[in-house]
Amino acid sequence: MRPSIQPLEEPLLRATSCARLEQLLDARNSEPQRREELDRLITSEFAATRSVLVLDMAGFSFSVRRNGIIHHLSLIRQMHKIVGGTIATAGGAVVKFEADNCYSIFPDPISAMRASIAINVALTQNNRGKVADEIIEASIGIGHGSILLGCDDFYGDEVNLACKLGEDIAGRNEIYLSESAHSHLPAGEWEFQRLDLTVSGIHFPAYKYIR
Repeated sequence: MRPSIQPLEEPLLRATSCARLEQLLDARNSEPQRREELDRLITSEFAATRSVLVLDMAGFSFSVRRNGIIHHLSLIRQMHKIVGGTIATAGGAVVKFEADNCYSIFPDPISAMRASIAINVALTQNNRGKVADEIIEASIGIGHGSILLGCDDFYGDEVNLACKLGEDIAGRNEIYLSESAHSHLPAGEWEFQRLDLTVSGIHFPAYKYIR
């Protein structure tokens, strides 16, 4: 039986300042005798269990070389609006946009998965009737677990996995999940293909969404 997901009892995003995290890290570096104490403090203020969705817009280098940076920036702007709106509707929150990448969080893998499918549907609808140079497609990776969340960024193993899956592994219109994210989905709602991957010498299983 898959573990149940408990509703969040706190805001999805946190408003903790960048300066606060930097202050604690500086203290950890300068006062090694306090590292255990400071680690507990950082964990208490920044640790959270979230699902991470990382989206990478396909064809960046090719589009820039073929059509120029202004054309591609206009496509990125379209992607930001479509993806940002879809994520909010699905109950998630954008942590940051970086160029043609989107980094977002959700309370659980179910909402992240539904958002991913909705994003692909929204992009497909946006692409109808457009020429090839105006089509927007994306690849998506999803992770789930304990992360450090605050300021305008997030950190953790599941963040790294979601980035690898979304930016390096998934192809156009594909959705890949980490083992942790997949393990928290209800059995039978979606179909996946399990893959054993090796990236940068690290071996890990992942799940490719089929339907």
